Amino acid sequence: MLTMEGTVLGTPAYMPPEQADGLVSEVDARSDIYSLGAILYEILTSRPPFEGDSHVNILAKVVSGRITPPSKLVSEMRKSFESGGARAREGAAGFEKERAGHDELPRHPATGAVPASGACFCPEPVPAELERIVLKAMALDKKARHASVRELFEDVQTFLDGVKEREMKRKHAAAHHGNASVLLCRLRDASALIDEKKRALASETARVQPWQPAADKALLWKLKREVRDTEALLRSLRSAPEAEYVKGLTFDAEDRPLLDDFLEFCWEGFLAAEKDENPRESARLAGVISEFDARGRYASRMKGDGLLSLASVAYDCRCLETGRDVDPGEFDMVGVHPLSGRPLDLPVETWHLRELEPGSPSRIRAHGISCRKEPLEGADLWLYALAERDDLTLGPVFPKGVEAPRGAAGPPSPPAKMMNLLYEPDSRYRPGAGLYLGRTPLRELPVPMGSYLVLVCMEGRFPVRVHVKVDRLAHEEVCVTLYGEDEVPDGFLVVPGGRFVYQGDRSLPLSGPRLTPETGDIFFARYEVTCTEYLEFLNSIALHDPEGARRMSPRESPDGGYYWPQDGKGMHAIPTAEWLRNAGEGLRSRAGRLVYSPADWEPDWPVFGLSGRDFMRYAAWKREAGRMLYVLPHEMLWEKAARGVDGRIYPWGDEMDALFCCMAQSSETGMRPSPIRSFPYDESVYGVRGLGGNARELCLNMPAPIYPGWHVSRGGAWPLMGTELRSAARGGSKAGMVNFTNSSRLTVMPCARIEGAQM
Repeated sequence: MLTMEGTVLGTPAYMPPEQADGLVSEVDARSDIYSLGAILYEILTSRPPFEGDSHVNILAKVVSGRITPPSKLVSEMRKSFESGGARAREGAAGFEKERAGHDELPRHPATGAVPASGACFCPEPVPAELERIVLKAMALDKKARHASVRELFEDVQTFLDGVKEREMKRKHAAAHHGNASVLLCRLRDASALIDEKKRALASETARVQPWQPAADKALLWKLKREVRDTEALLRSLRSAPEAEYVKGLTFDAEDRPLLDDFLEFCWEGFLAAEKDENPRESARLAGVISEFDARGRYASRMKGDGLLSLASVAYDCRCLETGRDVDPGEFDMVGVHPLSGRPLDLPVETWHLRELEPGSPSRIRAHGISCRKEPLEGADLWLYALAERDDLTLGPVFPKGVEAPRGAAGPPSPPAKMMNLLYEPDSRYRPGAGLYLGRTPLRELPVPMGSYLVLVCMEGRFPVRVHVKVDRLAHEEVCVTLYGEDEVPDGFLVVPGGRFVYQGDRSLPLSGPRLTPETGDIFFARYEVTCTEYLEFLNSIALHDPEGARRMSPRESPDGGYYWPQDGKGMHAIPTAEWLRNAGEGLRSRAGRLVYSPADWEPDWPVFGLSGRDFMRYAAWKREAGRMLYVLPHEMLWEKAARGVDGRIYPWGDEMDALFCCMAQSSETGMRPSPIRSFPYDESVYGVRGLGGNARELCLNMPAPIYPGWHVSRGGAWPLMGTELRSAARGGSKAGMVNFTNSSRLTVMPCARIEGAQM
């Protein structure tokens, strides 16, 4: 027996409790099993199961049967070791003593390892299954122990077989981890390659002109094929590392480095899918991350909360009220001369309306680049989330999950006076109660990621609708300029400057690449130029130049087919149904309906049948009358006014319905133009109406340098449908051409220079 003379290895710590209690008649084979369990206990912990200052003390502990579980003892030892506790230092001192007195260095009883000088043993964590075996073998009640040494042996062997199997699985997991790392390197190389090829393609696209022969386009076509093929390769490579990671985890789901690398790989893929606007893939990867992220390390990242800061400033001068002398070279609207539409990198002589550019300083009510902005604190802020409503449009709702800053207390919405400046009475988007945020400056307000509307109001200042998109884990910092109530013309709204999404509509074959340019503030007319407004211009011109007025009146072709008749004094009239009933036969015979329209003209239609030149002369007339910078909108600013900053498809959101704007299917009696207020759903986040349908709007700039003398046209129109109604869609026409779908609207530049990316 192992229990000869009452001790094992010279200590009673291994003695079974029945023997320690003097019950010698009860000592049998199961008593030996107890002693074997005690030996296994010390192998696992480097300590005997019981310790004391005397044999009597140790025997008393043995009889009590209160054993400290090996895992608990090892855990305490490791904590002491890691913190440099007294027990660890004692172990080191004891080791040095042993080293001095023995030729062969002591080894760890479980692993056989020899520690370095000054070190102490720190056992590895005890597996739960092995602890179960030890505690069963050392049970106080003999009947609860293993029935035989064979049973104990088989129990231990089963554990060892499991260890071997786990080691084999770890090796397989490590192999798949290595494979995934290699494939990931290939994926990144392919990503770098496609970026390089896309840059080369962009350069070659800019170099080659559309009319050049096939021989000159060989390299362009080659690069297009290579980009297409590399993109296909990239898609195939994308799935390979993921498959290897998953295979590895099927062998060893507890391999922490493998799991961490897999989760980071999925996270990078999730971000890429989100950036590429691939909701199916981003949702799939979000599910994978949720399934494998047992520790919740990615929970906050997936939630994606960000921060919002907002400050308000104002100009410290009165240039918008009193005016100033603007030098001819100071005018700039996103790289285009705002008065003539000439690209500033082209000479004046190449442009068709060079007479609109002043040759000397002119008095204009506009700020200059030297005008300074100063902080203006104390503007009230109301926050709304922009969410899809029952009618499928994106509208302002109370922002859930956002808490107002401490101490912020105010009314749930701005004063009625401010709301009436921001919203028309029939607006479908006039908000209810919002979250009052206090006054500017607002600093680092925690908000969930998403699209928001902030109403900024201050007594004596024109209120502003600020559209904000808080990206995942981002800090969105907004600085809004507040203008005096009298500085913004009647019928205009402030579209604040800043960064926004431009183009990048994947459903448009000819959409440009997705860009995020930054522009300055612009005042945008709420509606297109109406027939009534244009009639006032025509008749003011007719007072001194009747023929010139006639040539600029609405017409079917550039030089004929005039729709609006002139009377004997050269004055024009809008041939509405009522006017036609009351007009004489001679005037009635000279009137005409807009081509393809089944209805007579109405005073509050957008004015159709005009050229870009006509609208630019109309803008010049408005400038002369008000001394403000009335100009046509640059298409970049037009798109921002339509889409806001979140890249939505239409001004009202991402869904289309014939009730939302005037388009080909909007009327039961057939397609037709409509009065400017007929479709209140057709309103952008800034309050600009009619950007989705009714009239295509001629813009200031030309489509590309190869189209000198052309105007870009943007927006939908009454006879259009499909992709032509999407806000990123672009068209164009020669400056002198007229069209039954084209109209325009005015903008006012608060500063003589509005910078932005040149398109």
